[in-house]
Amino acid sequence: MRNPTLTIQPFVLVAAFVAGTLEWPFYAWAGEDAVNIAVIHGTQTTYKKAASAMADELKRAGHRPELIELPKTLDEQSLSDLADRLDKLNPQLIATGGSAATQVALTLVYDKPIVFFMIPNALDASFLSDPKDAQRVCGVAADVDPEKEVSWMFAVSPEVKKLVVLHSKRTAKSAEVLKAVAQKRGLQLTLIRIQKSEFMKAVERLHQVDPDGAIMIPDATIYNSQTVQRLLLWGLRYEKTVFAFSSNVVKAGALAGIYSDPTVVGRDASAVVARVLAGESPEKIGTIYPSGVQKCVNERTAEMVGLSLNDSRLGNKVQRFGSD
Repeated sequence: MRNPTLTIQPFVLVAAFVAGTLEWPFYAWAGEDAVNIAVIHGTQTTYKKAASAMADELKRAGHRPELIELPKTLDEQSLSDLADRLDKLNPQLIATGGSAATQVALTLVYDKPIVFFMIPNALDASFLSDPKDAQRVCGVAADVDPEKEVSWMFAVSPEVKKLVVLHSKRTAKSAEVLKAVAQKRGLQLTLIRIQKSEFMKAVERLHQVDPDGAIMIPDATIYNSQTVQRLLLWGLRYEKTVFAFSSNVVKAGALAGIYSDPTVVGRDASAVVARVLAGESPEKIGTIYPSGVQKCVNERTAEMVGLSLNDSRLGNKVQRFGSD
């Protein structure tokens, strides 16, 4: 199971991972009884929630999932210990919560299918662009289906016609897909690729584009607490709509947000596991968006930017901030 070509060096995650030297064999597990499944996940709360929900579903299906939290320090020793643990477990499939866990699994194991979950900007994931890795990797993104995201923006602010998306090279594919979906609905999206060091200047230049607002995507390359605050201030100052990717950002002052529920993602991923164990090709399954999402609005921000929220369009299952 362990990658025979692997020599573990001090680990740099976004760097590179070792591809298997063998072609991926598509075994069929249809009719099998309970199997061992390793569920490797990151330390963040969202990963833990998704992994726990996934493990519960797998147990109900009669399988034997083992939750493995990714070591905080990914050095030679910790990765060697993890590889030994996987060797002893000998799982028929590995589930991975987050990009780091997925890259580690691809590095350590070369002959098992991998089902990922809670991958932000999954379309830009490096392992999906590698032909060998793509043959044995599939799963559920952390991203909201672009169709649902655009529909939500129109429900919040139907008069919006022109929005801007700040992104980095790391999230280019995700931004392009969102743009294509928006264009089908008559919404013009201007994509601006930047680096974090350029963020403040990019926001200052937004008045040249003169958009109705901005869409934030979960890109750690450009967003931190300082840059998020700067974009929110821009929205309030110029009365622009800012759509966010988390409830925390909406609570801080963005107009609205739509985002995935980790529990739903975990359950959806367990369904993907079932498909792979039944013999379906991971490459054929590919990347799936979560079946359910969460939505929120900031009523105080809506008032400050001169927007009247329509409850009938928003629906009932919407978290509200800023009403006090």
